[in-house]
Amino acid sequence: MSSNYRNRVSAQSAAGESSLFRKAEEKLQELERLVDELIKPTPHESKVEACMAAVGLRYSIDPILRMNEVLNTLNEVRCGQKDKEL
Repeated sequence: MSSNYRNRVSAQSAAGESSLFRKAEEKLQELERLVDELIKPTPHESKVEACMAAVGLRYSIDPILRMNEVLNTLNEVRCGQKDKEL
């Protein structure tokens, strides 16, 4: 295996990881915006529903279930980022 080939494979791998990190960062930001909306005294349901769909979460009319789902997902994304940094 040539060193040129190994360098290309390594660069592709690094680019893929960078792309995954950006996607995780975008998801994290979207989840934080969603939490900001959910903690309002009267959240806009259409905005909550759209934000949940954007991050791949199932919408529920039950505010406790929604918040639980969002916070669990937020924790998973944050833990995943910390693992990548280590």
